[in-house]
Parts: sequence; structure tokens; C-alpha cells
Amino acid sequence: MDRPARAPAPPPGCVFCSIVARRAPAHIVGESGSALAFLTIGPLREGHALVVPKRHVVELTDASSTEASELLALGTRIAELQRRRLGSQGETLFLMSGRAGEQGVLHLHLHVVPRSDGDGLDLNRWWNERVATASPLALEAVARRLRT
Repeated sequence: MDRPARAPAPPPGCVFCSIVARRAPAHIVGESGSALAFLTIGPLREGHALVVPKRHVVELTDASSTEASELLALGTRIAELQRRRLGSQGETLFLMSGRAGEQGVLHLHLHVVPRSDGDGLDLNRWWNERVATASPLALEAVARRLRT
């Protein structure tokens, strides 16, 4: 049976819960059984959407496998729409989970950012400035700890 690890009650004032309940304004662009997609008020590019679980889920590890898969499935549908209707050529998806993961709104959300060649959003440079090189021995030690 697929059940979430935790089922936190939505805190008063959760803006995403208010959007899901249609009590707060939002430009909704898609919906599934357990997920909702809407345009963010702080877009990196035109059409930048957020996909949220309908249930108040704080972090990725709080989501059921159904919620997590529907989040990604709806995100995929939004990306397809961005390509067909906005002319994007790719997308950047990101999901921050937990305070240490720099999650700003404590309701799980997937960003779907439409991308085009030469759009100026240079995440590769940002990434390359921060990435470390790990030795095969270090990778194997971590892999042993993570294997189920």
C-alpha cells in the first residue's frame, strides 16, 4: 500500500494550500488527481510553472510514491505544453526539499522552467564553479552506504 511517511496538517497561511483550495488567486495551467500546476509570480522565463501536490506535503520524503510520480508526470505535461505553445526548446526542472535544500515555501513544489538556446540562464557555469571531483574510492564508499 502506498502511504506517505508523514501527513502533516497544512499550516495556517500556506499559500500553496490556498491556491489548491482555490482561495488564493493563481494562473492554473494543469491539474491531475493529486497535483496542481500554476504559473509562478517570480518567473525565470515566461511560462515558468510550479507543480505542487494537492495534499500539504512539505518535503520530498513526505510525499507518497503516487504523489511524487504525479508531480513529475504533470511537470512533464507542462513542459510539453511549454514547447508546443511557447516555443521553448528544453526545460530546467528543480525541486528543493527541506530547509538545508533551500526550500523557500514549505510545501513541496517542482519548478518547470522553459528554456531556449541562448536564453542567458547559464546554470552550467554556476554548477561548474561549485562542483567537486570525487575519487572512485570516495564514490564507492558513499555508494556502499546508500545501497539498499
